[in-house]
Amino acid sequence: MRPLAVVDYGMGNLRSVAKAFERVGQAAEVTRDPERILGAPGVVLPGVGAFGACMANLGALGLREPVREAITAGRPFLGICLGMQLLFDESEEFGPIEGLHILPGRVVRFAPEPGRKVPHMGWNTLRLARPVPHMAGIADGAYVYFVHSYYPVPADPALVATTTPYGAEFASSVVRDNVFACQFHPPARELRAGRTWPVMIVYPAIDLRGGRCVRLLQGEFDRETVYGDDPVAVARAWAAAGAQWLHVVDLDGARAGRPMQTALVRDVCRAAAIPVQVGGGLRDADAVRAVLDAGAARVVVGTVAVRDPAACRAICAAHPGRVVIGLDARAGRLRVAGWTEAEDLDAVTAAGRALGMGAAAVVYTDVERDGTERGPDLAGTRAVARAAGLPVIASGGVGSLEDVRAVAALAGDGVAGVIIGRALYSGAVRLAEALAVAEAA
Repeated sequence: MRPLAVVDYGMGNLRSVAKAFERVGQAAEVTRDPERILGAPGVVLPGVGAFGACMANLGALGLREPVREAITAGRPFLGICLGMQLLFDESEEFGPIEGLHILPGRVVRFAPEPGRKVPHMGWNTLRLARPVPHMAGIADGAYVYFVHSYYPVPADPALVATTTPYGAEFASSVVRDNVFACQFHPPARELRAGRTWPVMIVYPAIDLRGGRCVRLLQGEFDRETVYGDDPVAVARAWAAAGAQWLHVVDLDGARAGRPMQTALVRDVCRAAAIPVQVGGGLRDADAVRAVLDAGAARVVVGTVAVRDPAACRAICAAHPGRVVIGLDARAGRLRVAGWTEAEDLDAVTAAGRALGMGAAAVVYTDVERDGTERGPDLAGTRAVARAAGLPVIASGGVGSLEDVRAVAALAGDGVAGVIIGRALYSGAVRLAEALAVAEAA
């Protein structure tokens, strides 16, 4: 089977896109070789960042014409997020700036309105404008995830496959011949009654220390249990068991204040074939960029979010949709710097600031319960979720399937996931059963 070509022009979460295709049985390769792109059975153009920077990179790498030629030759083509916008004639973002001229129309910014935040970030609905095979199996009203400030206005309304309401309706996907492009992040999900977010995700935890897979008790480095000498094999095992995401923490980095196991993180991300969320020692823009470049789908930042909100806002703006704020609390007060230092700030207050920083989600950990398997802090998690207005991932203390059910019951409050560590390794919770509980919530 010849692989699809995921166009590598230095913009976008390329490895995660390739992994998504591989997960459904379609080989895909990340490439900037024009011959590989032109010879591929299909081409994917992802993209994040600024329109002008993306067009400049495509030009500098000599990839504009290969992309156009592949489309003209009838190759199936998928544009994702900014990769959709690039197909149009021009964008007003820092412009006008010329696009690829594949589809007629222009890209414009959401008009500011009271009560409507820009960027448009979060789950929103798809409204099917017309039947197209690309949307087969996707129900009208299905939820998908968006992170964008600009959107395309096709000159030909017949191009529009779906619309999404955000003030006015905008074109959230378009179709013409062999081209399908979407502004949202696949896949779509249905939203069950009473849910604030469409899906509860179970995150198996992989904590790295000295190259091994370990668990700490209550965040204390002198109370460590080793669960494996091969974190890459552990990552493969959780992925094979059905995990949708992994949560990885560089414990050495958390203690040192800078990433210490980036090479191992890269190996885990490559092996997992599912998105990986990574934290530990990510306290400046360079550290965040290094871990994202290593293949992380998202990063978790904690200390910088609490101590330098302006820097955190800049990091979130540079990597929209890919930065999660980690709030670790002991006795109600936040802990930072690898849980070694206390802050005079509570988790609920900090959670209320996360949306304004541009975070994609919040991880809330009760450090007193972490590693104890005595049950999560449900009341604290609920309070954090209600304050955040963002998807919240619960962490710390899960020790049974009933605990997973209890967290899943908070979905209506905005809890969108649960991190499970020691209970999975001890066998107290089986991943397949936890996934079933989360899916049924």
